[in-house]
Amino acid sequence: MARRATVLSDIDAFAAVRALALLAAGVVVVRGLSGVRGERIVARTGWQYIWVLYAVDYAILLRHPLPTLTPSWYDALVRPLGLALMVAGIVVVGWAYATMGGYWSGAISARADHRVIAEGPFAFVRHPVYAAFLLGVIGGALALADPVAAVTALVSIPLMRGRALAEERFLEDRLGDAYRDYRKRVSMFVPGVF
Repeated sequence: MARRATVLSDIDAFAAVRALALLAAGVVVVRGLSGVRGERIVARTGWQYIWVLYAVDYAILLRHPLPTLTPSWYDALVRPLGLALMVAGIVVVGWAYATMGGYWSGAISARADHRVIAEGPFAFVRHPVYAAFLLGVIGGALALADPVAAVTALVSIPLMRGRALAEERFLEDRLGDAYRDYRKRVSMFVPGVF
């Protein structure tokens, strides 16, 4: 007797995306509440306000404004893949936060003793938190099959790149050749690709 593929309904996918989005937001809030250590030099840039993008993307995932009908193959393959990407994003963010330790800040900034962090997820990509955020919102859009969520996820890519480039200019000014060498060796968001 052949087994039917398990399909993930829109209702179930929405419940899972909502739970994962709340978990992801919780990880960020807990990290933020744990505080920033050490005095910092903060970059003067509008890219400091990227948290607005996070809020918009997650609000859309939590609201699921435009559900669409999907074929059973999508429900069996793509929705679970989207949830897996969200889980991977949460894990990478946690790993990156743990690796950064006291060097973490929600702002583009540097401590007096700042150094290039090239271990943990930073050995694979220069901006694992931004890459993981993109994994999460793209995964959420896939899991929901929501065109509004898909558009906001796609718009997030160049915006996260802009934030990353602003941070890199700031870190190159502060860390010089050490950061330039790291930038040459390690991709921005996707190992070996981009």
